Amino acid sequence: MTGKMTEANPRNARRTILLLVLLFLGPVAVAWVLYAQGNWAPAGRVNHGELITPPQVLPEVVLELLAQEGTGDVAPRQRWSLVWVGDGACAEACTEVLLKMSQVHRRLGRRYDRVQRVFLYNGPVPDQSVAHDTELTVVALGDAVTSVFEGLGYERLFVVDPIGNAVLGYDPDFERVGLLNDLERLLQLSSIG
Repeated sequence: MTGKMTEANPRNARRTILLLVLLFLGPVAVAWVLYAQGNWAPAGRVNHGELITPPQVLPEVVLELLAQEGTGDVAPRQRWSLVWVGDGACAEACTEVLLKMSQVHRRLGRRYDRVQRVFLYNGPVPDQSVAHDTELTVVALGDAVTSVFEGLGYERLFVVDPIGNAVLGYDPDFERVGLLNDLERLLQLSSIG
């Protein structure tokens, strides 16, 4: 009887080792095959805004204008920027966007100082309700600056990195949570700004 047990134990041991190898290496092999075929990719996307590829570098004239008109002592190139580009009349949709920008900005917590809010407007000067927000930098677009945003879009919100690249774009009906998630991810991964 002891002879049978010694013969069965090595077989069981080999079977156990083989099962463990399959358990740990099987998923790796399946993933490699799927990757090598190139026809499988995870569904969905990570960001909520429209990724601007390649990132659009804002011209010096825009960045200089922002630096001259800035409300704080930190130049725009040292912080991330939420930039709303729209009409100075700032109708209801514009007012809603500026409010959502402010709410998202406040929700950043300890990263609050790494972001600034900017309203680039064209047309009439915005009314007092817009100027009342002391942390919002309000800058008039000149003709040269307006042409910069024709390609990117007008009546849109942009996330601009500290180097001056517009990296994400949002339509006016963007979700606060989506913008907040995108900003938090960018700030977490970025060592600049």
